[in-house]
Amino acid sequence: MSRIQISAPIRRRAARRRVHRTRYVPTDIGPVQFALLVLLFFSLAACSSGAAATDPGPLAPLVGSWRATSMVVTSKDDPTVAPDLVQQYGATFTLDVGADGRYTAALGYGGQAGPPEEGTITGTSTTLTLDPDGDEAPRDGTWALEGSTLVIDSETAFDFNFDGTPESAYLHLEMARR
Repeated sequence: MSRIQISAPIRRRAARRRVHRTRYVPTDIGPVQFALLVLLFFSLAACSSGAAATDPGPLAPLVGSWRATSMVVTSKDDPTVAPDLVQQYGATFTLDVGADGRYTAALGYGGQAGPPEEGTITGTSTTLTLDPDGDEAPRDGTWALEGSTLVIDSETAFDFNFDGTPESAYLHLEMARR
């Protein structure tokens, strides 16, 4: 049996690759909870009528790139339970709205970005609907610009007690332009 000898630089590169593959999972929220968080935000972000718009119309003020500065999920069963996922847990959420009526949303946690969601965005001067590409159902919300802050409110579901079953909740997002 012959053996192949690997040179020292190749071994060092392989060792570095292993280091880069190490995953960071915070101790206060486990991987299952992170997965539920990703599902929550993509289900929250999903809101439309299916046809792609060619003119942003009343949503023109939303065209651009936004990042969440606050993302509060409030339990419908117990309104005193209302964690701010950005401030308390370091979650990130971005929303890019194109003039063509398309959007891309991305949620991250623990320095890791989840897969982006793309779809169409429609609405009025106070409501919006995000309709993700694929099989996910569209979801509706309200929006307002308060100064330079975009505020989005919607109903959602979130697993507050991390038992694997999401509970009914309200989402309050505050976003700043990137």
